[in-house]
Amino acid sequence: MKYLLILMPVFLFMTACNSTKEAAQAKQMEEEDSMFLMLKKGPCFGNCPVFTLSVYKSGLAELHGKSNLANRGKYKKQLTQEELDDLNLSCEDADLISMQDNYPSQIADLPLITIKYVTEDSTKVIRGKENRPVKLEALERKLSAIVHAEDWTLVEAPEGEIGGITPPEEQREELVKTEIIIQPAAGVLLPKWIQKNKERYGIRLLDRVSAKKNYWLITWDQAKGEPNEFLDKLHRDPEIQMAQFNMTVEPRK
Repeated sequence: MKYLLILMPVFLFMTACNSTKEAAQAKQMEEEDSMFLMLKKGPCFGNCPVFTLSVYKSGLAELHGKSNLANRGKYKKQLTQEELDDLNLSCEDADLISMQDNYPSQIADLPLITIKYVTEDSTKVIRGKENRPVKLEALERKLSAIVHAEDWTLVEAPEGEIGGITPPEEQREELVKTEIIIQPAAGVLLPKWIQKNKERYGIRLLDRVSAKKNYWLITWDQAKGEPNEFLDKLHRDPEIQMAQFNMTVEPRK
């Protein structure tokens, strides 16, 4: 009993330290996982590329290419620290917070361009087409260059496709939002990844979809994550290269 009285305060102190450390790590991960910059381009009367680019504090970039773009679907890539620093400096130099929220246009044919900038203190959304500040247009060009780069990794093919393969026209596809097809990143051991996430999300392996492309079918505890939210988490997981809902394919009537 004497030794217990001596050791218990030490144990409690170590537990408190570990809890504080874990809380700090969780907070840091949450901050790095938050978006700080977004570029969205809408459609026009011609063949304008339609997409949304989101950049996170960690340097993760997500691209959702909708039409008139080589990369259709959802993609991700990791920006270099130099690229991330350059974007941060460009935002600060442009003083986005002081700009107008809207720059009116009388030209209906031009695409609407939206830039969203998030800081610790505020969120700024700027919309417009032409006749915008020079530094805002310069920032847009830098973001567009990232969009059109070639080193993106597919994480979710466009609806109706699996891994870039489009089913025959005479077939009908329906999403199964309780099952997700994943492709682990190179070098990732799937059993180890599942074990690491099993307790947190209740992940279970259902089947192997394709041995050639390393596609696997998984499910999870629905009480621990709403389908779209859970899919977004997989998109941000560096150990998962591609993730998308499973589909049932039936002959069209």
